[in-house]
Amino acid sequence: MWPSCGRKTRWSEAAGRFLERQSVSEPPSTESDQLRALQEFEGDPDLAALETLVGRFNIFEALGVARAELKHSRFLGFLLNPRENHGLGDGFLKGFLKTALKYPPKVHPLAHLEIDLLDLSEAEILFERDKIDVLIRDVQNQVSVIVENKVDNTQRPGQLTDYYQRESARYPHRSVFGIYLTIDGVEPENDNYAWISHSAIPGLLAELSQAPGLHIDPEVQSALKHYAEVIGRRFMPDEQIDSLCGKLYKKHKQAIDLIVR
Repeated sequence: MWPSCGRKTRWSEAAGRFLERQSVSEPPSTESDQLRALQEFEGDPDLAALETLVGRFNIFEALGVARAELKHSRFLGFLLNPRENHGLGDGFLKGFLKTALKYPPKVHPLAHLEIDLLDLSEAEILFERDKIDVLIRDVQNQVSVIVENKVDNTQRPGQLTDYYQRESARYPHRSVFGIYLTIDGVEPENDNYAWISHSAIPGLLAELSQAPGLHIDPEVQSALKHYAEVIGRRFMPDEQIDSLCGKLYKKHKQAIDLIVR
């Protein structure tokens, strides 16, 4: 059966990304050819599998916050906070910092080995402080990290510089740097910022979920899975979906071209 209205948009988005790369041929020449092509397409098990993939329930999509920047920042801050009840301790915070610092600021604030050795269990996570999306302050290690999270918006001229200068002036004896988090891993305008793509987060969560010694509540595991999944759906290509779209297009090119027209 053709995807229901609730799922059709997500199916269309997934298939549309693939179809943009294809050339559309002429549709079948007769009505009987057209009907047969559409029936074969409709009955293909791969179409049902694709519908299942894009139709899976996701709490972030159900709440309508899949691309809501503030909500993403809140959940990211929850994961970064070592004192929250997610069971990750400071593991996600350390992993996030190490991943971002693969593309470090010109003045390298911390080395990977240093991060592994630090005790970040007392780090404070703040939201919308001085208009900064997420602010990490650690008194014990004298570190401040500015996290600017961009989903659909772009950086305003001078925005990152203002944040950095303000935090540096407030804590002149701390190591202060920023992390610019974007969908595509865009390099920031300010040299004091590292940068990271949202696409790095699912891999980091998967790695942590398998880490020995961590006891993550099943409900938290489910939330982490939904968060990683919504990033995959909304912010990065899904290889499994792309593969199914390609397979369906090869088998049912005439039917899909007809639908597109």
